Amino acid sequence: MGTSSKGKVLLVLFGCVFILFGFSFFGVKAYGALFNEKTVPEGVVAGGIVLSGLTQTEAEEKLNQAVTGWKENSFYFLQTDRELGLDSNLVTFDVKKTAELALENKLNKLIAAVDAEALGVFLENELSPDILPAVDQKALASEIELAASELTEGIFTLSIENYLLKEKLPKTLLAGTVIPAGSAVLEQPAVIEIAPFGSFSLEAYVEEVALEMEDDALSQLATGIYQTILQTNFEILERHISAELPSYAELGKEASFAKGKRDLVFYNPNDAAYELKLAQDGTSLTISIEGAAFENTYSLTMENEKSYKPKKIIQYDSALNDNTTRVIEEGRNGQSAAVYRNELNREGKLLSSTLISDDYYAPVHRVEVKPLKKEQQESVPAAPGEGVQPGVESGQTEAPANAENPALENLPENSPKTGSDQELWEEPAVEKGDE
Repeated sequence: MGTSSKGKVLLVLFGCVFILFGFSFFGVKAYGALFNEKTVPEGVVAGGIVLSGLTQTEAEEKLNQAVTGWKENSFYFLQTDRELGLDSNLVTFDVKKTAELALENKLNKLIAAVDAEALGVFLENELSPDILPAVDQKALASEIELAASELTEGIFTLSIENYLLKEKLPKTLLAGTVIPAGSAVLEQPAVIEIAPFGSFSLEAYVEEVALEMEDDALSQLATGIYQTILQTNFEILERHISAELPSYAELGKEASFAKGKRDLVFYNPNDAAYELKLAQDGTSLTISIEGAAFENTYSLTMENEKSYKPKKIIQYDSALNDNTTRVIEEGRNGQSAAVYRNELNREGKLLSSTLISDDYYAPVHRVEVKPLKKEQQESVPAAPGEGVQPGVESGQTEAPANAENPALENLPENSPKTGSDQELWEEPAVEKGDE
């Protein structure tokens, strides 16, 4: 019995020791859980606010104070055709969630969100109906949320231009040209899409749609297209001019086309598509560009305009009566000019001026045929055994008449002259603008 009693006593003592040890170990843990709150780790910052060492409650309080200060000292405006003030109450802050994530060291910014419905109502009340559908409201909201999450104080302006989906903007007429159609015939109106950052080739288009036109008619079409795109920011990649300025074109605004030889090519540097429209009304060709409005406007200036008098070519024909002159070609003045494209901002301030072309059209020379006088004929006897040309008396050299000298008749305007031919050309003269 003594041994059994001792065992019971030892068992009781062991139980008491275990209970005391449990209280001493687990009691400390329980007390820490109840009275020692978790704090934010070192280095944690949200919206520029340092939260290190703070409890969740303390972090929330500090963040709420910062949000109040931000709302009092921050002003955001939306720039359209006027400045629109954005209500700071459009933004809501999740301070509690921010503090919870700060305890876990899982964030570096304040959680902010824009009330999408309230923003939509605001834009609907302030923007015109044609612009509203093109506004990327998600992108605008994201920009506001980013600024708010960093609690950046100050006055800020957001331009609506940065949040417009250009493909949804209403199409506006940006440039248009009307020229005489002449031999150009369009069976039906055409609409050609110029893709963003894409190029257009007239020759490729002619082949694609099997446009049945002669080169002369296509040159008229090329001229109309060229005049139109000069009024935009499209870049000219290839363009040619004729030997003479056509009657349907203006100086500096002509484009010549010949299949396989001369093309008209331009490039759209914009991130939006544009429509090139072609139409014919009776004897007029109408070419226009439609699409989203450009940020800046464009105009043309002509500089160094000059006019060149034609030379006079004298030919002789023994068949003509005395004191008679036959005019084969009346002659026309030559022209030259430099074309500049000017880029202006919305206030009309000149931003840049770019040389587009420096065009030169040679004069068409006047050709006259005069009679070959008897004393002129006798002054140059024919060599022995030399044949006599029809219309030239025996013992005379051949006169350089057009009808008898096809080489002179078709002489190019800028061909070099040698020997006796040089004497038949008058010196060139500049009619105006000569320096």
